[in-house]
Amino acid sequence: MSAAVKTIVMQDKPLKKECSGGPEKAWVVFLLLGVLIVTIYANTFHAAWQFDDKPNIIKESRLHIEDLRPATLWSTFFAFKANGQLELFRPLPRLSFALNWYWGQDNTFGYHLVNLAIHIITSYTLYLAIYNLLLTPNLKRRYQPHDAASIALLSAVFWAINPIQTQAITYIVQRMASMAAMFYVMGIYCYVKARREHEHNQRKVILFYLGCLASFLGAIMSKENAAMLPISLCLVEVIFFRDIKGLIGNKNISHISALIVGSIVLLCIVYIVADGFGMFSKGYALRSFTMQERLLTQPRIIILYLSQLVYPLPGRLSITHDITVSTSLLSPWTTLPSTLAVLLLIGLGVSQMVKRPLVAFAILFFFLNHVIESTILPLELIFEHRNYLPSFFVFLPFAALMVYMINYYRDRKQSMVVVMTTFVTLLIMGLGCFTYLRNRDWRTETSLWRQAMEKAPLDARPVWNIANAIAWDKNVSALQLDVGLALFEKALSLNHAIEENNSRILRNIGLIHMRKGAYDKAVTAFKQSLRIDPYFREVRFDLVSAYMMMGKWDAASEQLDAILSKVEEGVKPDY
Repeated sequence: MSAAVKTIVMQDKPLKKECSGGPEKAWVVFLLLGVLIVTIYANTFHAAWQFDDKPNIIKESRLHIEDLRPATLWSTFFAFKANGQLELFRPLPRLSFALNWYWGQDNTFGYHLVNLAIHIITSYTLYLAIYNLLLTPNLKRRYQPHDAASIALLSAVFWAINPIQTQAITYIVQRMASMAAMFYVMGIYCYVKARREHEHNQRKVILFYLGCLASFLGAIMSKENAAMLPISLCLVEVIFFRDIKGLIGNKNISHISALIVGSIVLLCIVYIVADGFGMFSKGYALRSFTMQERLLTQPRIIILYLSQLVYPLPGRLSITHDITVSTSLLSPWTTLPSTLAVLLLIGLGVSQMVKRPLVAFAILFFFLNHVIESTILPLELIFEHRNYLPSFFVFLPFAALMVYMINYYRDRKQSMVVVMTTFVTLLIMGLGCFTYLRNRDWRTETSLWRQAMEKAPLDARPVWNIANAIAWDKNVSALQLDVGLALFEKALSLNHAIEENNSRILRNIGLIHMRKGAYDKAVTAFKQSLRIDPYFREVRFDLVSAYMMMGKWDAASEQLDAILSKVEEGVKPDY
């Protein structure tokens, strides 16, 4: 590891360059990143299916293809069902899941292999993007090519092996997030290459711009948060290619303005077409918080994300967190300080655009790419995989500082070079170990949710997922049923992101009572479930079964009639 770090930060000779400004021996970097990432993630290839993996892959029969005909592959693009209709929704990841199923069915090895390959490609492309950013007009006088290569590699390594990224990589269904990020950074790379080739090779310029457009389409077809790419490219243009001091008087300001306005118009069109206004009303109707409360809570979550990035101990990471919703700037008291901290960081980013462009870019890119998932959309409050894309450049200023200090002391005090190199080596080793340890939690459903229950004892989700794993084991015992029942009942009293989750928990309680022969208790649980969600058809079938086991044929017939008539819209039956 020490030799690898010296290769990163102590290059005495500049890397040879292509005429386009890219390192000629970039394949060595790709190999180094690949070996490092595979080593750290070696314990994930057989990690179990988790949480949303099952409804999105295991139980999604439309992705279980049996041939590779074009029509079959095309059908996977419309494998998402909403409001009774098949829709185009994140088609590229869904196609990749279908191909995984074709080759390996429900064996998780192939899925993890693809996820890891995406991560390696993303890390390598991030290296290339950073390398080229450091040689743009506004920075090329500050960084020689060999320093740019060292900074780019060190920054990419810090990003790639950070433990917080495990949720986007080891959690199979989050290929949607990692694939979007892969295309996103490809788009940045292509844009920067096109801008750097602007005065040299017009043919390459066109090709790179086309590559940028294709990357944007690939990203947006993987996950919607990639819609921020055009705005991010505006940020790249301003910080790395424009004279910021004289920008207002620059005649080319119209080009930047047109790009920004066009991006906003495009986002509005996508929003309207996707029935965004309907999504808001329906989404918040299901949540336990309002849009205002979500906006007030997000600064606290953003600060938590940043703390996890810079202090990523495995014990601080979890698939779920106890989050008290902010009801005002003073409740809880951390809301106001967190809001002020976010505003100060954004202000710092804006103020440092000329003097410290790397610091400015790292800050502004992070917050810009949290806009979609960390503001007004009615999504769940917190998920660590949301940092996978925004954190691309978080470690860039730190990597630049490390390389600067090593260069500074190289001719002044060799002992400090040894100290700095050792520090970077130990930091990389520590991050790698933390990532390896965090990935151990993903081995089984029980191991993941047990640690989540310890870290978020007030959240219902870990409790009911452990209950699911225990109560529905293939060789379940009477004792396991009792434990599962107790856990499901406990989950009813804890915090829920969506109230309808209680309906599902009550169904599980009813099914356990059915298995134990307590049909009257099962009926009570099923009825309570239907009071919360009268359109939960599976519970109605369960209720029919319970009535039949009790010999109540008239009651069973009534439920069958309700199933056939589909319950009138907006009318809740009186149970």
